Amino acid sequence: MAEDRPDAGTGRVVLRRMTERDVPFTVALRNEQDTGRWFFKTEKLTVEGSTRWFRGRDPATDWDFIAERDGEPVGYIAIYAVDLVRGIGEFGGWMIVPSARGSDVADQMGRALIAEAKAAGLVWLHSLGRLANERSARACAKVGFHIEPFPEEGTFLATLNPQTGVGGPEAEPVGFGPQRG
Repeated sequence: MAEDRPDAGTGRVVLRRMTERDVPFTVALRNEQDTGRWFFKTEKLTVEGSTRWFRGRDPATDWDFIAERDGEPVGYIAIYAVDLVRGIGEFGGWMIVPSARGSDVADQMGRALIAEAKAAGLVWLHSLGRLANERSARACAKVGFHIEPFPEEGTFLATLNPQTGVGGPEAEPVGFGPQRG
C-alpha cells in the first residue's frame, strides 16, 4: 500500500522496476498523442504486443522503470542495452503523464535515473532525441546531460557520465564513439 511507503505524501518521485502489471499504463502513456509523436517509431502500441515485448526482454540489459509520486504512477523511463563490462547504456522512453507535465516530475525522474546508473557503475549514458522536441532536450540538459546536434537529420545526442556529471565528446569513454559525422 502506498501509505506504507516512506515516500508517501512527500511529493517525491521514486523509480521502481517495471513489472508486467505496468504494461497497460505504459501503453496508454506511450499512445497518448503528445507523447507518441516524439518517438522514432510512432505507430500505436497494443497491450498484447507490449506484453510480449516485456516478457521477451532481458532485465539484465534493459532496465525499465516506473516513476511514482505518492504511490501513483506518473511516468516511465529506461536504460536499454546496458553493458556492465563497458559501463554504458542508452536511456530513453522518458514519458510523463499529462497531469504531471510542467511540474518537477521530469527533473526528479532524470536525477533518479542518473543515480541508478551511477550506483550500477555505469560511466556513460546516451540517447538520441528529436530536435523538434525542445521539451525533451531541455529536460535532459536540466539534469546535466550534454546536448549536441547529431548528424542524423533532425536529432540531438544527449550524453552524460553518471560518475562525474560531465557529458559531451571530451568526456566520452574510449571506444564508445557514436558517429558524429
